[in-house]
Amino acid sequence: MRLLIPLLLVIFLPACLVGPDYEPPNPTTPGALLDEEELERLEEEEVEDAWWENFNDAGLNLFIERMRGQNLSLRVAGLRILESRATLGLAEAQLYPFSQVNGGLNRIDISQNSANGAFGDNSFADASLSFDSRWEIDFWGRFRRDIEAAEALLERDMAQFADAVVLVTAETARAYITVRILEERLRLAIANEATQARALEIATVRFENGATTELDVAQAGTILGATRAAIPALEASIVQAKNALAVLLNETYPTIDALLNQSGGIPVAPDSITVGIPADLLRRRPDVQVAERNLAAQSAGIGVAMSELYPHIGLNGSLGFESSDASNPFGGPSPEVDDLFDSDSSTGAFGPFLSWNVLNFNRITNNIRVQDARFQQLLVVYRDTVISALAETDSAIAAFDKAIDQADFLEFSANAASRSVDLASIQYQEGQTDFNRVAVALEAANAQQDRLAQAQGAIALNLITLYRALGGGWQNFGDDYVPEDIRQELLQRTNYWQGVLE
Repeated sequence: MRLLIPLLLVIFLPACLVGPDYEPPNPTTPGALLDEEELERLEEEEVEDAWWENFNDAGLNLFIERMRGQNLSLRVAGLRILESRATLGLAEAQLYPFSQVNGGLNRIDISQNSANGAFGDNSFADASLSFDSRWEIDFWGRFRRDIEAAEALLERDMAQFADAVVLVTAETARAYITVRILEERLRLAIANEATQARALEIATVRFENGATTELDVAQAGTILGATRAAIPALEASIVQAKNALAVLLNETYPTIDALLNQSGGIPVAPDSITVGIPADLLRRRPDVQVAERNLAAQSAGIGVAMSELYPHIGLNGSLGFESSDASNPFGGPSPEVDDLFDSDSSTGAFGPFLSWNVLNFNRITNNIRVQDARFQQLLVVYRDTVISALAETDSAIAAFDKAIDQADFLEFSANAASRSVDLASIQYQEGQTDFNRVAVALEAANAQQDRLAQAQGAIALNLITLYRALGGGWQNFGDDYVPEDIRQELLQRTNYWQGVLE
């Protein structure tokens, strides 16, 4: 048998492989994403794998590192890879003979009024033990197409894991920077609150001394109240952003709060970044790989459906023993159950089999059409994914580029507004102007400083969006799809994970 099985594999497996042979699509891509002006801050080199390190923020690096080992979404995606590996093993097993051991010890009682009860004993024991084997030869490639589909789906799940890494890494970075933006806005609001409180004191003193009217006091109080009202909203937003980080890191709120207190400030984006070229983008983005692998698996599914048009050919075999203690109706010695393993109790059968669904032609052909239609749908999905990837990258580059320009303008405006507050306050104290000038300056300074903090954060957030669009961040993750604690839990429950977890 050891010689027969490899020989038959060599003879029959290469015979036929029905269905289309998959060829990856080759979409055309534009030569450049943006014009020369927008590309000034960008470099067409290989995108950094650990792109978050470009911010030079120790807190951000710490959060990304902890997220990678603790995020629950990544654990689910990693476990799907283990499931796909086991599914591939099931598909590969179809190439080999299926065998089983059957046995039984039965007490049989036959009706005396039946034809069988007219001869011999009506009540006896029967024992049997057999080794049965069945092997369907993959003559038309149905099992090999199944394996091809399972391999594509395994690679699809690996790409989905990489896509999850890209997504969760970007979301963690966004949540971290959002906290820092809100903290900076809160700091500015508290500082402006102190400035506006001093302005209210000055207006109150001047009113009490008869140098101005109560209108100045009311205006100063209005501005101060509006700023104070914004502080609780910012504090609530900070709590919400920290809770988002807690979910991403699978940590408690106090732990996140303690980690955030180790550093501070809005991370500063690098002066230049690398985006690569469009062709590399399509090879790097995991979602494009997912769409392509789904297409490959469905192509193999067409071959599986087409194989049903042809007969199933294989071999059946059985070897065993059977004995009972029924009396011999034709005379002679009667067997005993204890004689099960005697040479006279041996049984066996061996021969080919053939089955062919010749009357199900309409059902089979319609199933082929179904699989082919699904392939065409997935081809459209793939092309849409490619176009969306390029558009998303283009939009992210433009947003990052324009956010830098906006922050530059707002920085000039915020500095001018702060200077206006100083000048207007001095002139008001000296009686050279009314409080309207001070009120306008205070409101402008508060608004422009808040907008500047948001714009500086928007540079970092848009850069994160760009790196996510470029598909970076999963390459240096390694092959540790499942954390060590889950590996040990699986191995303790059953040792059949040994080969899959290696």
